[in-house]
Amino acid sequence: MTEALRVCVELAGRSIEAGVAYFTHRGALTTAFRYSHDYLRLPGAYELDPALPLYQG
Repeated sequence: MTEALRVCVELAGRSIEAGVAYFTHRGALTTAFRYSHDYLRLPGAYELDPALPLYQG
C-alpha cells in the first residue's frame, strides 16, 4: 500500500507546497519524494535535505 503526504515549506513568508512524499509498506517501509514543478521554478527554492537534490524526477 502506498500513501502520499504533501510537504509544505515557508518561503518568503508564504506556505508553499514543495512536493509529495510517497510511503510504501511492503514488509519494509520505503520512501520516495518528488518536488513540485512550481516549487522548483521559485527563485528561493531550497533542498529540503542534502539527500534530496533540487530536480524533478
